[in-house]
Amino acid sequence: MDDATRIATLERLAGLYRAGSLTADEYAAQKAKLLGGDGDDAAGITDEKPVAQFHGSTLGWVLGSGLGWLTIVLILSPILAFTLTADTGARYTSLALLAAGFAAIAVRWIGNIAKKYELTNQRLIMRTGLVFKRVDEIELYRVKDSRVDFSIINQLTGIGTITLRSSDVSSEQTDFKIRDVPCARDIREQLRGLVDRARQRRQVREFDIDERGI
Repeated sequence: MDDATRIATLERLAGLYRAGSLTADEYAAQKAKLLGGDGDDAAGITDEKPVAQFHGSTLGWVLGSGLGWLTIVLILSPILAFTLTADTGARYTSLALLAAGFAAIAVRWIGNIAKKYELTNQRLIMRTGLVFKRVDEIELYRVKDSRVDFSIINQLTGIGTITLRSSDVSSEQTDFKIRDVPCARDIREQLRGLVDRARQRRQVREFDIDERGI
């Protein structure tokens, strides 16, 4: 197989994978088979393996965030209203607050199941949507920085927000945020190790340029 045909086949496989027609294992196997005589390339860069799958935690958000606690108060408001007052208007208002609380949880739950993340040893892949789907990805060797943010309340359930800064053209000058992640600190450390190894395989180094000196 000549180089042009091989490159075209690789691009077709990548397109099928981004569309969800191939799993990470299938994509890695076919890619390795296609490049199976290229020595270090086939054993290193092309050997993609799934590491973890995760999404935001609705229960973690409810129990471990300020907005989640406010939602709990809204849901419990009818108990207080029917116990402390006989006013019909107050009771109807509390029922409206109850509906608003459950609606907030439903919206958060739908948002979490509609946005799923897959971490491989080469990429972080985000699949968004229930009916109309979209697939975004960040090559790990392009990740410039990562951090995890969590409040005191977040620590009660172990959730946090992971922020990645990448040199990918599609995400340049923007922060890629993953919210309400369970075990966020552990995932960030795992991600950090994978980024370091991906850079070593690609022999990529990050250079800081002071634009004021240009």
